[in-house]
Amino acid sequence: MNVRHAESPWRENILLQLNARNKLQNHSFQELISCHNRIFESATALRSENLQLSIRNEQLRQEGAELMLKGVPVDGKAADRIQTLEQKLHKKQEELTDLLRGKAENAQALVELNRRLNEKEKLLALRDQGLMEAGERELHLKEKLLDTDARCTELQASNDTLKDEHYALHLAFEALQDKLRKAQEENAVLVEKLMKIKAKDAEKLNEENDNFVRKKQARVAQELEDAAKDTGSISPDRGSFPGVERDIGAVMPSIGTCLPQRVVLRFDAHDGEVNAVRWSPVDRIVATGGQDRKVKLWDISKVFWDHFFGTK
Repeated sequence: MNVRHAESPWRENILLQLNARNKLQNHSFQELISCHNRIFESATALRSENLQLSIRNEQLRQEGAELMLKGVPVDGKAADRIQTLEQKLHKKQEELTDLLRGKAENAQALVELNRRLNEKEKLLALRDQGLMEAGERELHLKEKLLDTDARCTELQASNDTLKDEHYALHLAFEALQDKLRKAQEENAVLVEKLMKIKAKDAEKLNEENDNFVRKKQARVAQELEDAAKDTGSISPDRGSFPGVERDIGAVMPSIGTCLPQRVVLRFDAHDGEVNAVRWSPVDRIVATGGQDRKVKLWDISKVFWDHFFGTK
């Protein structure tokens, strides 16, 4: 409906422009056309009058010739009248000649004007064709504009939907951020509590380790003191190693009743210092404990074999 309402004023405007152009061009040629018509009418009247005068002149000539043949003298008035008519006829012929010449010139001008009019009409036809093409292009552009408006409306609706979704997601994100912040705060509180508990446990464990180390050191000192007082020999089970009886003197040159004065065997047992050592009462097994808070069992026979005789 909007397109039809838009087309009607357009057509009316073109029609008004064409009528105004026709009036303007007709007004330019109207005087020439009316002059041509007047000249044509005058020429027609003069031609008819000239014909009548020619007929009257012939009649008078015939009458004069008959009178001359009959020997009747021609009256002076009649001769004057004939001469006057001949002069009038001559003037009319000159006027007719001028009118015919003017008619020819007017006809030539009319032909030229018709040629120019044809050129103008061709140019007007080209302009009309251009206007029609412009009108078609305008209709096509209007259709495109309507399609574009429809697409813009759809995109606007999609944009509004996306804005609503973005707002909802933003609200959800803010809620999740609040939850995350609360969870982090709770986690920080729990970590602080856990660190306090761990610190207490570590202090308690360190205290227990210190008590254990003091007890072990006291026990080891007591055992060393007892071993120093002991004058007996070492147990055969502790001093014998399978497969090395003939070399025991070279391996352990002196095992006395006193405290050892030199290192017989050295190996890495723990990361850091060794805080406790304990012999097994029945086997050649040694238990060690160190600052790494680990307890390890060592087979002394294998350690002696690997150290003095190498591994196979």
